[in-house]
Amino acid sequence: MTNNHSDLIANADVRELKMIDGSSVIAEILAEDGDNILLYDPMKIILEHSTAMFIPWFTTMADRYVQVNKSKTVANATCTFDVKTMYFQALMRNKVKKVMEQTTEHLEFYEDTETPDVVH
Repeated sequence: MTNNHSDLIANADVRELKMIDGSSVIAEILAEDGDNILLYDPMKIILEHSTAMFIPWFTTMADRYVQVNKSKTVANATCTFDVKTMYFQALMRNKVKKVMEQTTEHLEFYEDTETPDVVH
């Protein structure tokens, strides 16, 4: 990562939010006004075997912005640089996955086509 990427990650307001239902969400906070928090690309935090995984909080949302009423949260905390990095990496993986799914669904040869290993 270049210093520019590191600066962007370090300066991003990425927080973990503990929701009243007990779930945890990670997102970039774009704005707070009175009773609401505007989240960008929120992801649900799943813990498996002491490892945090991020999955989309809303799997079918058309918009990448979600407004949450603060009364639906118990607490929130700013994430460490390493967690912010993992969050942005998860966002990029999901974006690439969506693009690949959209691109390959129209290719006739994509399904059930074996390709031999080629060595040049």
